[in-house]
Amino acid sequence: MIARLLSTVLKRSLRPFVFEPGLPREPADGVRNLGLYVHVPFCTTLCAFCPYYKVLYQPDLAFRYVDAVVTEIRAAARAPRATAPGTAAHGPGRVTTGGGVQTRRPVTSVYFGGGTPALLLDHLPRIRAAVDEAFDVRGPCGIELHPEVVRAETVARLREAGFDMASLGMQSFQPRCLERLGRRPADLSDRIGMVRDAGFGVVDVDLIFGLPDQTEAGIQSDFRTAVQCGATQISTYPFISFSWTRNSHRPPGRAAKRALLEAVLEVSGQLGFERTSVWTFARKGTGRYSSVTRDSYLGFGPGAASLLGSSFSVNVFSVTEYAKALENGASATALTARLSPRERALFWLFWNAYNLRIDRMTYRDLFGNPIEEAFGAELRLARRAGIVVREDDSYRLTRRGAYLFHLVEQQYTDQYIDKVWRLSQESAWPRKLVMR
Repeated sequence: MIARLLSTVLKRSLRPFVFEPGLPREPADGVRNLGLYVHVPFCTTLCAFCPYYKVLYQPDLAFRYVDAVVTEIRAAARAPRATAPGTAAHGPGRVTTGGGVQTRRPVTSVYFGGGTPALLLDHLPRIRAAVDEAFDVRGPCGIELHPEVVRAETVARLREAGFDMASLGMQSFQPRCLERLGRRPADLSDRIGMVRDAGFGVVDVDLIFGLPDQTEAGIQSDFRTAVQCGATQISTYPFISFSWTRNSHRPPGRAAKRALLEAVLEVSGQLGFERTSVWTFARKGTGRYSSVTRDSYLGFGPGAASLLGSSFSVNVFSVTEYAKALENGASATALTARLSPRERALFWLFWNAYNLRIDRMTYRDLFGNPIEEAFGAELRLARRAGIVVREDDSYRLTRRGAYLFHLVEQQYTDQYIDKVWRLSQESAWPRKLVMR
């Protein structure tokens, strides 16, 4: 209810979000600050707490997936950009084609998520090569890692393939918490050091707070263990029960979750980590790792989403249907929502609020007008309520504002993400979805 009310008030419109099938995503040409996301859906076991699209690893299915995702990546690069027919010049961001030299779209980051991307270790260099051929990668390339698949050889090969950031889904180091998540209790803390020693510039460790019977001392111990083992960033996500997952446990109440979050804030400060988003903390002076907090992003693979121009689209949640579509020269996009200019600005505002900082100059560059022109009343109200403060050319969320956003984000997940993903899980090519 909170997310729905806020959405209506901030949009200043009763128009619902409408996801329609059969609409191709907008072209990425001309999009600034573009990030890439590649979804690898394969796992050896399916964790009940994980809401992302995933299937059990099968070699034949994996081969079809790799061929299809390479096809989708190459198709995204076919739209012509600035060209110079007959020109022989070469250099960064240029590729020679039959008609001359064509510039590749610049991208600010690449992120491989899942699933367990390292299960395709033998195929990842081919996918990375397709990305580099299609795009001018000007930023870091990150990958999610399940700790059980991490070996010294694995991370060395990932570095050779061009990955320089890694996120390990540890979730907890407490045996009881791991059992609650359906994980085998095992001490895998040494895997963090393997990744660090392989030369990854950013080593993120994912932890979950809000697990049944989890204590404040326990989450602080997990945080300390991650830091001691070499983590440069720690992401602490609340335990959320999605409607289609097979969780036998439910999250604790709001007061218990808040106490755990406060415990994380306390230990992060003690260890010299600064809060870089509502749920992430980084060692001062190190790089930051994130997946979808981009101005625009282009997703590849089944279940991947894209935010381009005035549209938000989602690929089909089925490896076989995804591969079949690409094999037949069709689009893998299953659902698309067209956003009004204000809705698009709100989407940007939401994720920048998650990052705790709303940059006024970036907003002007993206949307062509001062943020105060569109959201002046809301920002004034937020400042009076102690939710944000003005700093130079930005607005920064206060500690109070970050906690309120924590509550809103969970409502947003329940009201919007859960519905879209549940429908996509139930039907590969869903019919129209209307959300108010």
